[in-house]
Amino acid sequence: MKYIVSLAAWTTGIIGMLIWIPAIILASFFFSQRTIPSKAGFFFRLMLVFFFVRVRVTGRERVDADRARLFMANHASFFDLLILGSYLPGYLSGIEASEHFSWPIWGTMIRRLGMIPIDRSSGAASMRSIKKASEKIKDGVSVLILPEGTRTTSGRMLPFARLPFHLAKKSECPITPVGLKGTFKLKNKKSWLLRPGRVEMNFGETISAEEVAEKSSDELKEIVRSRIAVLCGEE
Repeated sequence: MKYIVSLAAWTTGIIGMLIWIPAIILASFFFSQRTIPSKAGFFFRLMLVFFFVRVRVTGRERVDADRARLFMANHASFFDLLILGSYLPGYLSGIEASEHFSWPIWGTMIRRLGMIPIDRSSGAASMRSIKKASEKIKDGVSVLILPEGTRTTSGRMLPFARLPFHLAKKSECPITPVGLKGTFKLKNKKSWLLRPGRVEMNFGETISAEEVAEKSSDELKEIVRSRIAVLCGEE
């Protein structure tokens, strides 16, 4: 039965992506790169409906959508990107692996959305991406970054990289931790089996710009990791 459900979800979900991703690309010609990501959230939510995924969001009211910030979340599934894109508030950009920009259709969409590519194999290229992200934040655009750098294959969070916290220090901006719960069960990296159902997206307490300035990068990394662990049900 689980294979039938998975096949049905993949079938309708892919149909949904083939409808709504081109719609986002088309819409990007009518809205600026500053505003189109927030407009695209509606289409991301429609894609999730086609995959039979329901999302319960808590704590979103804590976030001042008018203040640029770094959003940081755990990363267990490809669906994390659709969920985060659906419900993160305000003007938004994100840092995404450079190889994703060569994917058919998806790569075109994320370029049109103004996402920032990062080459994780090159320290110099990574620093250029961080500089671009810092410029966006100073221009009033929030940035999403997944500090694990890749999806977990065990269901447990991977170690966090230091680079996102250098970005926080450089940008002097608040950090809002976000925990995604249930996405590893929904679809993990090692399996094509899709188990549709409900997942949770939990917003944590924001770390203020003042606290970011006071703490070291390593201290911030430990604080954010511990908060996300609670929010995603790991602790």
